[in-house]
Formats: sequence, structure tokens, C-alpha cells
Amino acid sequence: MGRGSRRAWMGTITTHADPTPTEEPRRLQPIQHVAAAVHPYPPGQDAAALGAAIAEATGADLMLVAIEPDLPLLIPGLDWQQILRQTENMLKQTRSSWSPHARVLVDSDVSTARGLRRVVRHHHRQLLAVGSRRHGPDGEVSIGRSTRQLIDQLECPLAIAPRGLSGQSAVTLRRIGVGFDGGPESRAALATAATIAAGCGAQLVVRGVIDDRIPALGWPQVWLGEIAEAWKEVTNNEAEKLRGQIDTAVSELAVTAGVQVVRGRSGASLRELSTEADLLVIGSRRWGPMARLLLGGTGEALVHGAHCSLLIVPRPSAPS
Repeated sequence: MGRGSRRAWMGTITTHADPTPTEEPRRLQPIQHVAAAVHPYPPGQDAAALGAAIAEATGADLMLVAIEPDLPLLIPGLDWQQILRQTENMLKQTRSSWSPHARVLVDSDVSTARGLRRVVRHHHRQLLAVGSRRHGPDGEVSIGRSTRQLIDQLECPLAIAPRGLSGQSAVTLRRIGVGFDGGPESRAALATAATIAAGCGAQLVVRGVIDDRIPALGWPQVWLGEIAEAWKEVTNNEAEKLRGQIDTAVSELAVTAGVQVVRGRSGASLRELSTEADLLVIGSRRWGPMARLLLGGTGEALVHGAHCSLLIVPRPSAPS
């Protein structure tokens, strides 16, 4: 377990994890190639702002991508070259605002999500940044259909900017939060967050959440007496176990992090953490064809309401 100060209040345990591992630390995997999906309509530059911030933090090269619909297939005789020039000019203007050395690329597809997946795969991008939907609330993450499809099928981490991020004078990553539940997806999320935090000197905060609500079994008396005390002991043990798992995972990466174990609902607790962070990182389970199953309830709460940029990291592939 980590050394340092510990304090408890309102069911919260906070520690400062000691970055001295007992074994050889795992090497953080570098992020060298980032892409950002840019659109001509507001808030189309939010993804560019986020992608530029992550690329700067990690020392990665940035590619600004626009996917145009395959209009010649839909509207014969349309001047595709003129559309291409307009989109290229839009990307160059975006580049001058956010990342002067970024590459620009215009591609086409009937499906925006499919076009982005193809670009990511063909150009070996390790992370893709996108914006929130056009009519989402300002200052919050809110995904649309294309982003939902990306969550379902994208093979690399997906960063989602809150609507209006590009309106800030500067986009910096000073505090990065991570949701951790002990599973392999949360360990992958922590490793990715640690890589970004190490590159830009950001404060890293790892939060685990214990749901301490007593299961409703149908009889009012189960909420009282010895059963309530037994449940409290169970959740206390779970909290200590989770805190130990977080301390171990942080120590294995040889990074410094604030460790929090709180009680409540994961979605609400991590959304609260998003009000204090510049980037929130969570894992995606990839358990089935439906995004609801891939994200789980916690992820669903965050893709429609996180107050800072959200980074979703796929579960690592099982060893063959």
C-alpha cells in the first residue's frame, strides 16, 4: 500500500501513492500518433483543441482529419474538387489555430465513423479525438450517432471533447482523473492516463467507487440491525481491497498519484470528479455488439454529461 497521509470523511479514503514499486516497474507505452476529427460546423474545432493538447503532452504528431460524405455517389455531377479544396482550407485554418505542424487529411465515406476507423488504421493512429454532438449542452460531453459507432468498433482510445472546448483561450491538461475498479480495462485506462500525465506534468488522481447501497431484498427489516452492520463491514473490506489494488497498479507504473476510494454510484462520482479535472479516463469492456454493454452504466453516464474531456480506453486484448 502507498505511504503518506491518509484521511477519511463522508465515506471517502484518500491516500498519496508512493511511486516506489517492489518489482521492476512496467514501462509506459508511448503515444506517438494522434488524430483529431474536424468538422466545418460549430463546434467542429473542439476535437482539434483536445487532440493538440494530448499531442503536446505526449510529444505525438497530430493529424487533423475531415471525412466528407461520398457526395458524387449521392449527387451525380457535383464538383467534388471544389468541396475538397474548401475542406482542405478549413483544416489548414484549424491547424494554424491549434497545431501549426499538424498534418491534414481529407477522406470520404458514406459513414463518418467508418471513414475515421479506416484513417486511424491506415495511418497507425494510436488515439482519436472527436467533438461532442452539435446540439449538446455547452461545457459537457454529449455523443451522437457517429461517436456511438466509434465506441462500438474503434480499436484505439477515443477522446471526446466537451462542447465549446475550443472557445477557451488555451487548452491545458493540469489534472487528469481515472476511474478504477480493478479490472483489466481500468488498468489499461490508468496506464494511458499515466502516460499523458507524465508527459505534461499533470496531477494524476485515481478514484475507485464502492457502491454501499444495501440490496433491496423485499423485506424492510433487512435494512436494520445486524444485517446493516454486516453490510457495512463488507463494504469496508471492499474499500480496503480496492484501495490496495489501486496502490499496487500505481506502484507498478512507478508514477505518483492521488488515490481516492469513495462510496456511492460510480457514474455520479466520476461525473463529480470531471468537474475538477481537465481529462477523465475510463475503460471500455468490449463485451458485446451493443455500446450499452461495452460502456456499462458508468460509461453511459459520462458520455452524456461529463464536464471535462473524456478518454475511453479499450480493454486490452486477451493473450492468445
